Amino acid sequence: MVAQLEGEDAVTQAKLRHMAVERITDAKLLIDGGRWWYGYYVAVGEHIDEGQALIERLVQEDFDVSVAFWAKATDEGLWQLFIASSSLSTTSTSAAYHKAYLALDAIGADSFSRSDLNLLTVESAVAQAAMELRAKTARKLPIRFHGKRLGTLSVNEVYIYPEVDVPLRQSFLVTYVRQDNSNEWRATTRRMEFYRGVKVKGVASYSTALWEGEKPEDQKFALISVFVEVADGVTEQALHGNPVMILPLAQQARTLADEMFLTKYPDARITHEQLIQMSLS
Repeated sequence: MVAQLEGEDAVTQAKLRHMAVERITDAKLLIDGGRWWYGYYVAVGEHIDEGQALIERLVQEDFDVSVAFWAKATDEGLWQLFIASSSLSTTSTSAAYHKAYLALDAIGADSFSRSDLNLLTVESAVAQAAMELRAKTARKLPIRFHGKRLGTLSVNEVYIYPEVDVPLRQSFLVTYVRQDNSNEWRATTRRMEFYRGVKVKGVASYSTALWEGEKPEDQKFALISVFVEVADGVTEQALHGNPVMILPLAQQARTLADEMFLTKYPDARITHEQLIQMSLS
């Protein structure tokens, strides 16, 4: 059965068809003029952008993306998105697809649908071949590949995304306690959890409380949560094994928290106590 579109839906579909025709025409003109890269991007640009959005969404939801690429089997063939993930080793295939489909629905992709998405194990010959091709470029640039095969997959053209940067954040909780009714405050910095795939950094939240009848200037404590960016290449394991590496991160957290706190209490005099290392085992 073919659904019949009416009203605004029909107009939207007509616009999309018109835009698709324009995109294909523009791409052909650019490629015929020797400007293949621009033509290539015009032809598949929306696929690339929305594929990148899906990858980032999956990473944020703790779904591993070891390698991702678009491929088509023939000149006139349709592009298919392939994502190789170690998550398929820790969960069932149906559960992995369910999570990927939810992420795809969440980004609201227009250029491709669930039927265009293929999940692979990292150990598959196709994934290994894609990672080998990606490893040949030192810079984090996409790779455009023309060939007959990618591992065991018959292809005409492939677009491989650069390796995914998965940001690592160390969170801290800075607690401020007023000493009696003075402007002296004692601050304690507590190391909290790691977060991978989270883009937020800096002060994440500020909270305090008042007893009934108290005024803002009567507040006795405040809590500030801070996310500090961990340098590229540094892993959770490295930080566990060398607590000294945490100290500069803690200092960044204190500085950021103090800046926020002093906007609330500009006359406050803050004394910081020793960093409390939370057990993360």
